[in-house]
Amino acid sequence: RKYKTTQGVRKLNISIDVPMLIAKAKSESGLTLGHMAKEMHVSQPRLSEWMKKQAEPSADQIAYLADKANLPFAMKYIVANF
Repeated sequence: RKYKTTQGVRKLNISIDVPMLIAKAKSESGLTLGHMAKEMHVSQPRLSEWMKKQAEPSADQIAYLADKANLPFAMKYIVANF
């Protein structure tokens, strides 16, 4: 269930090491960076920017990477919902 108000809701700050997540997704899935970029509908240069922390992926893209990295279900849920 999604709520439209933030009144009375605590924010959850989660720090995700995107370069490490990308590396883990690549090693666990066996996919190339080019293939992952294509599946996420981004360019390889954009993926490179994420790895250099010059840009950030969307929540959906982080969820994709978490799935490819074979992260535990709880982590995938947190990534997908916050």
